[in-house]
Amino acid sequence: MSRVVLVFLLPALAASSTTYELGLPPEPGSESLAVVQADGARRSARVDTEAGRYSAHRISIEGSDARLVFPFGDERTVPLAEVQRIEFRHHGRGALEGIGIGFLAGFLIGAPLGAADSGWWEPGEAALLVGTAFGIIAGGVGLLAGLASGHKVRVLVVPGA
Repeated sequence: MSRVVLVFLLPALAASSTTYELGLPPEPGSESLAVVQADGARRSARVDTEAGRYSAHRISIEGSDARLVFPFGDERTVPLAEVQRIEFRHHGRGALEGIGIGFLAGFLIGAPLGAADSGWWEPGEAALLVGTAFGIIAGGVGLLAGLASGHKVRVLVVPGA
């Protein structure tokens, strides 16, 4: 059963992402700039630049530069024109998405199985009971998968957008 649920969960969780475009120069008050400033102040980020990839502890946009803060206080300023992508992960949001997707997938698999082999219960009751049981189990698997993978928030830096 867990293999069947994982087949449904993994593609859904892999596609769990939100993408924003940050134009150059950054427009004050834009949604994408607000996302970078808010998430960058409290989450680690993966930053792809022309020179390579950085895993920064914190990131902030200051004018036309991105200031990356690494663990142990090391800092690096990178021109925003060299940044191609900034990615954050929201593990709590991924866990909530995983519960929802898992419960739904488990219920949709379990309900027809319960209705087909109802035993001494009425078919509708058995479908509800077995569907809910499968949903709870699959929701737990989804919780763990979503917690591990997280919801990705990508900010693409686009010149002139």
